[in-house]
Amino acid sequence: MLKKIKENHLLALSYLVLLITVLCSYSLFSITQFETLFNSDTFGTYCIYKDIFYDGGDIKGWQFAAAPCVFPDYLFYFTFLYLCGGKVILATFVYQVVQLFVAAFLMVYIFKRTAKPEWVKHSWLIPVFLSTFYFESFFFTHDFSFAFFFTNPCYHGGAFINTLIAIALCVSGIKDRVKYILLFLCVLVFTFSDVLFVVMFVAPFIVASVFTLEKGKLVKALINIVIIITGTVAALMFYNFIKENRYLTFIEPYRLEGFEYVVSSFNMLKTQLINYMTLPGLRAITIIFTLAAFLIIPIVAFFRRRTIPRPMLFMLWFFVVFTGAAFAAPVLRGSYGGYDTMRYCVHTFFLFGIILLYCVGWVSERLKQIKVLSVLPYGIIAVTLLVGLFSLEPRRLNDFFAYYPEEVRITDSVCQKHNLKRGLSRYWVGKKVSVLSKNNIQVLSAFPEGNIYEQGSNINWFYEGEFDFLINNPVINGSFDPEAIKKNFVIKDTIKTSKYEFLIVEKFYYRKGEFLPKLIEK
Repeated sequence: MLKKIKENHLLALSYLVLLITVLCSYSLFSITQFETLFNSDTFGTYCIYKDIFYDGGDIKGWQFAAAPCVFPDYLFYFTFLYLCGGKVILATFVYQVVQLFVAAFLMVYIFKRTAKPEWVKHSWLIPVFLSTFYFESFFFTHDFSFAFFFTNPCYHGGAFINTLIAIALCVSGIKDRVKYILLFLCVLVFTFSDVLFVVMFVAPFIVASVFTLEKGKLVKALINIVIIITGTVAALMFYNFIKENRYLTFIEPYRLEGFEYVVSSFNMLKTQLINYMTLPGLRAITIIFTLAAFLIIPIVAFFRRRTIPRPMLFMLWFFVVFTGAAFAAPVLRGSYGGYDTMRYCVHTFFLFGIILLYCVGWVSERLKQIKVLSVLPYGIIAVTLLVGLFSLEPRRLNDFFAYYPEEVRITDSVCQKHNLKRGLSRYWVGKKVSVLSKNNIQVLSAFPEGNIYEQGSNINWFYEGEFDFLINNPVINGSFDPEAIKKNFVIKDTIKTSKYEFLIVEKFYYRKGEFLPKLIEK
């Protein structure tokens, strides 16, 4: 009984460490981290919510991402937006914290169900391990990207959460008949929500099941595989049905074809990983150990397959296939075009936490005679907790929730002075202004020539009124084509500021069904 209390005590403290480090990370946010978190993609999800649930927008006017992200992304994020009164910054923060803790709970559960009983006491290390991704953002490289890629809505973190749910279901003690029904429903919903679930769960599960097949359990394994394949096929058919009948519009995924793109994609991934591994910090250590585990586990799993408990052996093979598939998918598609593509692969570094605990359990078995190790967990908890508490700046958390970037303030000021209401910008500029403006300024996205950019917008917005200004921002490929500007618009005045260049133009509009701007006849 006392042993159980101690385990729960450590686990509760480790969750506190995770919470403190998250709060610490947000309280020490830099301008760069603000711009990373609150970008057009993040605000795009909020715009869908506001348009459909508050402004009465037509859902068919939207071009959704290739992954519908129904569960958990839209369901959770829309719920938090409602509970937070539409406050996008607060809702985003709540969503990210909840998603992180859900992942921690699921990983702890999976570890407890697959590890040796005597290793369960080490489960407190999982929340501490996850906290290292936040320590990185304020204590080492000051890079928030890994935590951002994992917790940001509609950045495929939801597919990883669904993967953990599916694994937890498979290793749970639920009766087989109920488990089969739940597994089919989960695979159906999760695959429809994000086809990346096939890479994260379906393929690794099938391969791991084959590699860990036990005598006398062939039928059960085949039932699981058939259920998963059936659910996957049904989800893909349903997705294609909706797409082909144009009930909803989905953007085609970014894709490059040709061997030359595969090579360049691999080189980009290699360059990024080498760069990360050469920067001192916990991220570099995690990447090195994850890649080492990916290479070593197949050897260990093959030669020790008869001595390793079957659930643990399954997770070892699952991790190997998961890691290989996560990195191979964007490379083989030739679509690994930049550092942000890491959002498709970053989850393998989080899943590594379970494998790390297997290693801790194995080592602790061989060092159990060393008494000092019994107090080591409290030492680790104390150090990480103190580092987080001493780094936390509660007052700056208010700055986070009251985020009002300089460029938005300038836009509000310029528009108020010149009585401007609606404008155009490139994709990475407009949504920040539209969502955070205190004067209800609306800025829609357009291509360099001024024609409508549908992604992340309801196309009907463009047909609902007149426009009177353009915004240029050359820093992030945010400028319009100068020759197209002269051809399609009449510039009345140019205002240059420290952030943006504002072009005040003769009023124009978009005719219903057309994509190029039209000047309003006087």
